[in-house]
Formats: sequence, structure tokens, C-alpha cells
Amino acid sequence: MSKIYRWFLISSLAFSSLIGSSQTNSNSPYSYYGIGDLDALNSGRTSGMGGVGIGIKSGLSINRLNPASYSGIDSLFFLFDVNVFGNSSKFESKQDSYHVISGNINKIAIGFRLSPRFAASLGIVPFSSVSYTINTNKSIEGTTTSFDILSKGEGGLNKLYLGNSFKINKHHSLGVNASLLFGSIKKSEQYTSSMFDNYWKSTEKITPSSSLYFDFGYQYSNSLNSKMNYTIGLIGGLKTKMKFSRYTINETDTTTTTTEELEDVYSFWIPAYFGVGFSLSSEKWTVAADYRMQKWGDMKEKNDLKKLSNSSSFAVGMEYVPNRRLGRTFFEKVTYQAGFHYDKSYLSINSVDIKGYGVSVGLGIPIRNQLSSINVSFETGIKGNYSNDLFRERYSRINLSVNLNDIWFQKRKFK
Repeated sequence: MSKIYRWFLISSLAFSSLIGSSQTNSNSPYSYYGIGDLDALNSGRTSGMGGVGIGIKSGLSINRLNPASYSGIDSLFFLFDVNVFGNSSKFESKQDSYHVISGNINKIAIGFRLSPRFAASLGIVPFSSVSYTINTNKSIEGTTTSFDILSKGEGGLNKLYLGNSFKINKHHSLGVNASLLFGSIKKSEQYTSSMFDNYWKSTEKITPSSSLYFDFGYQYSNSLNSKMNYTIGLIGGLKTKMKFSRYTINETDTTTTTTEELEDVYSFWIPAYFGVGFSLSSEKWTVAADYRMQKWGDMKEKNDLKKLSNSSSFAVGMEYVPNRRLGRTFFEKVTYQAGFHYDKSYLSINSVDIKGYGVSVGLGIPIRNQLSSINVSFETGIKGNYSNDLFRERYSRINLSVNLNDIWFQKRKFK
């Protein structure tokens, strides 16, 4: 089997498995709101560094956080990245607690250089995840009667992206990702009462119908001296209106009604955002930091959801490799990582902002003459708090990233 055919087969199987799988990126009550939990963007080779990447170039792996980074892909290499994760979470309130386990593929991508100045990446990554089961009880005003509400949600949205990077000169690079959303979100609410024999249930399913949007990036790289290099990165995107088709099914114990609404009836706005990142590297060390902010607060009226506030995140990380090129032992060639990130969610529930933080460590293990690698990271953290009847999530997460690289475009000379 030829090398090109083998890679194409692996890519096709992996892409098909992601498209065919249901989203299980979270099992969180906070995914009840809006379009669910948004992807944290901290998977891949730098997940052990707190998920930094705005100021890091793609080299032997694909950095999707900044499309300008693709310019760092070597002209001889074809890159193939697959990331998977496993997550264990304990949700706690003042009254109750429960434990959930989840996992999924969260990145499949390829990257290659088209010309000395152009490089490209194509991939599928998660965008949002919905997974919750919530039981509540409400009283009917003016009576002693109450009814139970069972709310369930599942599914999520993925995005297929095509990225291009243009290298202006040896210092400046520009990039853009064009992304298309696909997938579906299903939410239902069932009302029952011990006073009545019948029930009422409403199920809603939404799927993207018009969802193309763009992310932009810029990187500037230079050297401080003969041993130290640095990169400054910027990312951003304009607010975008996403259109969805919505299907509603209303049920009772005796009747069922299905309603299909027009595409422009339901829309969701993705707000503008910007981010800045920086990295400083030598032969052995890399340190990096990112900051990102997205203006969800401006989208309250447009999304008809009053629980939105501006989101932000900060991450810092470091990486150390004793002797990448000439190391004689296995441990001298391994990359060691550590990082921290702090996040403020786009949700503000009961006047409480949902915040969280996590710490991570990781290893990058070289394989196949150091062109390819396996990256394993472990992260633990907290999201949310107890106040105002909310949940706090304590989580532990394992990320596995496989970066396979081959020399494809080298011309061989025979004498």
C-alpha cells in the first residue's frame, strides 16, 4: 500500500468516526444554556502547557489557535494530528453531588506547505457540547399543587475548518481559518404532577443551516540573540450570525404534534473576539503566555439570553527538553511541560460569573526518528462555585495527542 493511500485511508476513517459519534465532551448542567459548553481550545501538543498557542508556531504539530502559525510547517513535511481525551468530573452543590465520566475525539487535522510562502491545514474540531439531565420542582402559584420538570440535553456542534497561512517575509505571517458548523443539539422538557395522570413534553432539535465564519491571525517572529527567539501572536474574529433549522415536537399522553420552523426563525450570534500571545524559546526551553477575550455581553439582546457576559481566559506554560537532537538516552529526548489557565465563562447565572482554573503537566515522547511524537498531559481544576444554588465542578482530564509526520515532498536524485 502506498504511503499516500495509507494516510488517506487513516484520515478518512478518523474523520468518519468523529462525524458519526455523538458529542460527549461534557456532562455539565451549565451546557443547558445557549448552544452549550464551548470548546476550551486547550487540546493538542500544548495541552500540558495550559493550552497556550497564540504565540507559538506550528512545527511538527498543527497549532489551530492561530492560523498564522501554519507558516511554521516545514516545506518537506506532511502533518497528521489526532487528539482524544478522557474526563472525570464531580459536580457538587450545597444539597447534592454526582460523578460523571466522558471522552471523545477532539481534533483531527492535516497540515502541509503549498509553496514557499503558503501553508494550509484542514481539520475537524469540536465547537460546543450539550449533555445534561436536570430535575426540578415548581409549585403552581396560589395552590398547593406542584409539578416535576425533567430537562435533558444532548449533542453538540463541530466545525470543519480550512486554514491558510501566508508568510510575508521571515518575520511576519498572516493566516485565516474558514469554518463551517455541523451537528445537532437536542433539548427536551417533560412536565408531570402527582395530582394528574397525564404529562406534557416538548422536544426541540436545532441544526446549523448557514454557519460559515472566519478567524484571523498574525505572528511576528525574531531573535533576541544567537540563542533566544521570540514570537508575538494576535488573533481575532468579527461577530457572526449563525442560522439554524429548528424542529419542535410537543407530546401529551394522548397527542403528538411536530412543527418545522423556517431557517431564519432561530439564529445565534457569535460575538467578536481578540487574543494576544507571546513565546520565548531556546534550544531547550520554551515559555509562553496567552490572553483572550470575547464580547458575549454585547449579544444578550440578539441571542435573547440575559445570562451572557464577556468571557476571558489567561494561560501560561513552559516546556523543557534536555537534548532534543543529540540526546543519548530516552529521557534526554522527552519534552516536559507544565502550565496553568484561568477562565471566565460567557455565562452569568443568578448574577454569578462562572469562573474556573486548571493546572496541567505533560510529556512529549518522540517516535520515528523524532519527526513524530505522542503527547500525554494531565490536567486538574475547578469550575463554578456553590453560591446562589449553583454547581461546582472538580475535574481531572487526560489528553492524548498523536502527531504523525512524514517527508513527502523531497526530490530524490539518482546518479
